[in-house]
Amino acid sequence: MNEAQPGHLTPEQLDQILDEGAPAELAFHLETCEPCWTLLANERRLIEAISTLPVQAPSPTFADGIMARVALTHPEFARARPHISPEEIDALLEGTLAQARVWHIEDCDPCLTLARSEEELVARLRELPLHSPASRFDRRVMARVDVPETTGTLTVIRRRLQASPRGALLAASVGGVLLAGAAGSIAWTLGNRDLLTAWGQQMTATASQWLWLALRGTVSNLIEQPWYSTVQGVAGSGTRLAMIGASALTLYCGGLLALRRLLMVPAGPGAGTRGL
Repeated sequence: MNEAQPGHLTPEQLDQILDEGAPAELAFHLETCEPCWTLLANERRLIEAISTLPVQAPSPTFADGIMARVALTHPEFARARPHISPEEIDALLEGTLAQARVWHIEDCDPCLTLARSEEELVARLRELPLHSPASRFDRRVMARVDVPETTGTLTVIRRRLQASPRGALLAASVGGVLLAGAAGSIAWTLGNRDLLTAWGQQMTATASQWLWLALRGTVSNLIEQPWYSTVQGVAGSGTRLAMIGASALTLYCGGLLALRRLLMVPAGPGAGTRGL
């Protein structure tokens, strides 16, 4: 906002007019002072333009970026921040940590001790020689790994039932129930042969009746087709049937000969001259 000139409205008075409206004494001044009226109109247009802008959600690192910029000129803000996190330690080792957090580490004894211990550990790891494992190293490692077996569902159930006495008792009970049911079914079948024979004959008769009805319906549908009369006329003449059969046989034999000739085509440029 522009600085107020002598005799004109101050920035505080302009804010008061924009927020609460113009008092009587300031309204009279605006009516008689064109520069102040123009400045107030520009401020209102600026506020209206800003209010039409879409609302933007800042990124999660927006506040950290602002504080990093502030810490460049005011290091006391950086020193008041919380201790460094594991992610910030990784950034420090990679050389990408913000300057504000570097100042915090320099002024914070726990963070400085942690950072130095991490740097020392990384330096020692870099000094270690590269290890080349033996040819059977992977086999020895996998031998110590407990890999679950990928078996079928029935095998898993059987092993779980055999793992405890209660499971074995449950398996034996289920087996006994199944055997008893099978024995009862066999005994009932042997004692009711006449009834089963009657049921079988009734089912056979019903199935034969349904098959005959389906066959009659199919034949009736074929007879009602418009092309049935033409086929019947052709089939009614023995000469026509003989001619159609001979034509079909000739086409079939010609197809076989053509297929045989195609299969006997030479495979390469010199394949046809081997027998010469």
